[in-house]
This record gives sequence, C-alpha cells and structure tokens, in this order.
Amino acid sequence: MFKPSLAIVGDAMLDVFWQGISTRTTPEDPSVPVVDVTQKTIELGGAARVAIHAAQAGVSSLFCARVGLDTAGVDLQHALKNKNVPPTFLIKDETKPTTVKTRILNKGVYLARMDEEDTTPLPPNLLKPMLEEVRQQADVLTISDYGKGMVTPETLALMKHIWADGQIILDPKIGQNLDYTSLTALKPNLAEAAFLLGEKSLENTDDVAAATAQQLLEKYDLKIILLTRSEAGVTLLEKGGEATHIPNPPIAHVGNVSGAGDAVLAAFSVALVTGKDALTAAHQAVQAGANFVTT
Repeated sequence: MFKPSLAIVGDAMLDVFWQGISTRTTPEDPSVPVVDVTQKTIELGGAARVAIHAAQAGVSSLFCARVGLDTAGVDLQHALKNKNVPPTFLIKDETKPTTVKTRILNKGVYLARMDEEDTTPLPPNLLKPMLEEVRQQADVLTISDYGKGMVTPETLALMKHIWADGQIILDPKIGQNLDYTSLTALKPNLAEAAFLLGEKSLENTDDVAAATAQQLLEKYDLKIILLTRSEAGVTLLEKGGEATHIPNPPIAHVGNVSGAGDAVLAAFSVALVTGKDALTAAHQAVQAGANFVTT
C-alpha cells in the first residue's frame, strides 16, 4: 500500500525518567533527598517525537538527525524502529554524545533534570548526502529546531536550496534568529513569535495573534503562519487571507503538555503531505494537540 513520505530534520533526543520515592536525605547534605528508584522509562524526545507522530498518522517518516556512537544512540535507534521510523538517515557522530535529558521524580514531582548534550553545529557536508537522498522521496520537509546544532544558518540554507521546489514547514526555537525567508510555513508559539519580532511578550488575544501572524508573514515572505496559543488554540493566517482562530476542543483533564507542540507540528505536516488545505490541516493539528495532552 502506497504511503506518502514526509521528510523530518531536527534535533533528536532521549527523555529518561527515573521515578521513585524519597523518605530520607543524604548524609553528605541534609538538603538533598535520596530517591529509591521504582521505575525507569525511556521516551523519544525533540524532533524524534515529530517523526513518530507522523509515522503513527500513516505516512512514511524519513527522519534525519544526529546521534552519538554511544548507548543512548543505540537506545534511540531501537526506539525509532519500534515506532516504525527507520533509522536509515541518522548521522552517527563519534565526536558528540546523543542528547539525553534525564529527569528524577519523587512521587511524580520533579526534583532535578540532568542534560547530556553537545550543541556544536553540525557541518553541512555531513547532512547534504542524507538530504539529497531523502529529497528524492519527499516533497515536503518539516524542520523541528530544538537548538542542539542540527538547524544552523548553513544547514537551513542547504535545506532551502534542496527543497527549493518543494514545501518547508519549520518550528522555530527561541534564540535561533535564522533566515526563515520564503519558507512555506512557520509554526511558532507566542513566546517564539515574540522573540522573532523583538518583543518581550505578547498578549494571548485574537487581535494580537492576528497582528502577530501578519507581521511574521510579511517579515519572512511566508505562505502560512500557524501560531500556537496554548489554551487558546491556534491562529492560522495564509498569504492574502484573513486570520482564522481555532479554539481547542473541550478537554476534561489536561495532563502533561510537554511535547504537545510536536504533535501539532506532525499533524499539520501530515495533513499537507496528504493533500489537505491549510485550514483543514490546522483543525487536525489542534485536535492532535488536544489528544496528546489528554493521553
């Protein structure tokens, strides 16, 4: 059975959770709790989440990312395979560790997070062969930027060149003020939009969202802005059109919202790959985000 293909480039990582119970403190420092571990879980994070959401939605997910030649890199590749995302296009970098974010929880409450990462920019020559091969299979490219070195001015320019006659959807990262000119679509949240426009913050109102989307559309000469607004849903603006505000569906219980943006990005991208118009894609993205935070 034919599956449309979606190319995904971004920063892959593992999210590790050590869950346990603390009933005492360490003798070395009475302010530091000792956690007796009861469970360890490993999940895919960052752009890898976008890749698995896309695969679960029924497209062929062609994922390009960097991993280290370490145990975490092996775990990440196995996890991708288990979610029907082939690790074919991963770049194995012996000089960098796989990005791992380890969280320690006491009865479900976060005590600490430890990050293992090296955000040295990826040389474009390492990425180019992968991109050229993937481009033969996918007209749409989704870029999930977590600021870990995959998406740089040089690699973004390379991706824009290779997909010059395709479509590019990009989810930006605060601190990454790159040249987003002439992309198909940009999917910032309010904080990211404020950063791109040089503002400290933005009000989460329909009027501000519409004006913000228009500013971004004009600044970067884009076709589509999908502005995500947390509890207020999303605002969609297409070039030459009017802003459409799409509220979230009723949600009885909101769980962990971390990663909801990845679900939204994947659903929006998959909808475009499968021939949906931007408005339909935005509605499907809102529903995907709502489904994610209730699971």
